[in-house]
Amino acid sequence: MNEIQMSAEDALRNYMRSDGGKTPYLREVAEAFIDAREHFFTADGSVDWLGRTHAYRQWVSETLSNARVAPGDTTSTLAAIRYHTGNVLRTRLDDEQLEDLGLRKPNSKERAAEVRAQAAEVRHLFGAGSVIHDPQEMLQAVRLMTVTLRRIDADELSDAAPGVRADIAGRLAEIRERADELSAAAGATSRPGK
Repeated sequence: MNEIQMSAEDALRNYMRSDGGKTPYLREVAEAFIDAREHFFTADGSVDWLGRTHAYRQWVSETLSNARVAPGDTTSTLAAIRYHTGNVLRTRLDDEQLEDLGLRKPNSKERAAEVRAQAAEVRHLFGAGSVIHDPQEMLQAVRLMTVTLRRIDADELSDAAPGVRADIAGRLAEIRERADELSAAAGATSRPGK
């Protein structure tokens, strides 16, 4: 069990340090979490495949703490892992077990619908739309922007046409100004009327 926990902690640390390509680390964490669930049992003596027992949740909390996941990042980190744990369960359990747990294997049509829904969510965050009020959506938007900006190769940018560079520089200045405003708001400890 210690080996499973150490594996989960290492994958979590790699996930948090990674500038991009975080999915493999999330899969590693999910694999370790499902491995751990085999050691926890519900009141009726069955394996806690859904991760709902108090003991399992304490184990997860301890694992996150040991990996130094900041308390403010816990909810979003667990949400990111949850998708992958569902996929791991679907590969490890048979159809009958999945049905007993209230899970099922999605067919190709359902998977395509999931992909479309995720793409729609990204379009919602980055399209010209209404103001984002939900803190989790704010966090997701900022993370996606950060990952996207990290993917831009600065050397290639310096070789781009002068007009393109000027346009990008202007937009980055806008981003910087807005980021400074949002950073100040995020750093505020309290606001009047809140």
